[in-house]
Formats: sequence, C-alpha cells, structure tokens
Amino acid sequence: FQRFLGKTDVSQELEEVQAEARAQENLNIASVLQLLRNPAVRWQLITIIVIMACYQLCGLNAIWYYTNGILREAGFAEQLLPYITLSTGATETLAAIISVSMPYAFICKSTK
Repeated sequence: FQRFLGKTDVSQELEEVQAEARAQENLNIASVLQLLRNPAVRWQLITIIVIMACYQLCGLNAIWYYTNGILREAGFAEQLLPYITLSTGATETLAAIISVSMPYAFICKSTK
C-alpha cells in the first residue's frame, strides 16, 4: 500500500481491508439448490436462466464470425481489426458479467 499510494501511513487502508475480510467471514453464501428452493427468489433466478439461454440463441456467434470482414468492408485498417474485435469482445464480456452479477448480488442479499 505504501508504494501504491505513495504515502507512509497506510493504517486506515489496512483497517479497511481487515474490516472487509471480517465482513466476508460473516457472509452467508447460498448454493444454487438453496436458491431454487427459496420461493422468494425462484422466479428471478428462472428469469436470469431463460435470458442467458436465449442470449446463446440470438446469433451473436455468427456476428463474431463475420466481424473482421464487416470491419474490413467498413474501411478499417487491416492491422487494427484484431484490436477492434478484441475490445468489442471485452466490452461484451464486461457487460455480460455485470448483467449476471447484479441480479445475483440482489438474490444473495434477499436470502439472508
């Protein structure tokens, strides 16, 4: 922390890390089976599963297959195509992680 923050007194930051570690120890993690058995969150979980299953059927893999050709036809330089495709994929992956983790965080909070 001292090197990262550029200061010698990092006691407050260390206390925050220790407080977070203590909070994680008290966290009650629900299993998937427990979530499915809980009627309060069952429909939210089913909704998430159906949405993610439909996402797999929307044809996005075909779009990724043709991405380089589409970008090439749009006039992008050949040496930039892998970077554009990679950044687009990273953005999609980040959006998917956020869209899945937000409802999961809500479900875990409501099972307590």
